[in-house]
Amino acid sequence: MFWNIWTKDIREKTKGMDKKSKVSYVFLYYWPHMLITGSIIALIFIFGRHYLFGNKKPEFTCILVNQRCDPQRDLEMAESYAQLADLDSDRVIIDSDYNFSYEGLSLKDVNESSCEKFFFLWRNGEIDAVVLSETMYQYCCELGGEFYCIEDTLGFPSYTDGAAWENPTDEEDYIAGENPADEETHADGVDPTAGEECTAVVLGYDSFTEEITGNSEEPLLLAFPKTGKHSGQIPVFLEYMKENWSEMQR
Repeated sequence: MFWNIWTKDIREKTKGMDKKSKVSYVFLYYWPHMLITGSIIALIFIFGRHYLFGNKKPEFTCILVNQRCDPQRDLEMAESYAQLADLDSDRVIIDSDYNFSYEGLSLKDVNESSCEKFFFLWRNGEIDAVVLSETMYQYCCELGGEFYCIEDTLGFPSYTDGAAWENPTDEEDYIAGENPADEETHADGVDPTAGEECTAVVLGYDSFTEEITGNSEEPLLLAFPKTGKHSGQIPVFLEYMKENWSEMQR
């Protein structure tokens, strides 16, 4: 509409001018109009491209809380998991940049805003899996956090809410998915966790927490928040962690 008005006005005012004079007249008197028009077109293109092609939400997100921050390892994990799960690698997030204090653990020289970001993402359903210490897991539960039930742990030792878990004496037993305490615990033929839901698996000992607290028997857990929107990835990610977690820690 405006373009038609402008072109009609230009034709009337440049009638009788040669081509060179017409061009000079247009640039002299109509450059603000062209600038505004160009800016509008550019904005439409930028926002359109962003919302159509650049605003793709993650298909899977795993947060590592209070672990060794290693962006290169995170990237490698994201790419290899995306390949296993047949996902777009740009839409898989593995992020270990979440070191913060919480009730029961005080850290120095960390970005405490990571705590707010973590629980913000949790509430928004943007965390599908989380690697965390037992005390952090319990802290999340105290705040009302819930986790998906894990039907098949794929050999990982299970961590069950409300039931004591007897720690293995050898970290290799964690990696193998075996609990040496099982033989003694179940000697009477009764499983003390029977009827309880497995809401996390044990990956090993939490060496990060040990450096801070001196507790060498703090289990490191893998759990899946119920707010997560990609629960179908749980068995696939468990399979991936079974094959790759130990290697990633070296």
